[in-house]
Amino acid sequence: MQSVYRLHTTELDERFLSAIKLLFEDKLIEIKIRDIHSPEKNGNGSMELEVDETTYLLSSPANRKRLLAAIEYVNSGKPLIEVNIDELIDADQVSEPGE
Repeated sequence: MQSVYRLHTTELDERFLSAIKLLFEDKLIEIKIRDIHSPEKNGNGSMELEVDETTYLLSSPANRKRLLAAIEYVNSGKPLIEVNIDELIDADQVSEPGE
């Protein structure tokens, strides 16, 4: 069994340790700690910075504006647009240039 915990060092306390002990009762475990904002080698040997998905999506000003507008739209209670993904895919395949 493998579990990944992502937390701030201020959240490390006796309750956290107790939860790990309960989850892995009477087992030999390995604890690996790393700073998630530090570069790490990816599969092809180059360095890569791990970034939270939300932070990444909000890092572009244009993307941030669009996402925040979408959240505001949903929170306002306005009707949502339903999309049938199969119809969308079929329409995209029919309209591809060069066919």
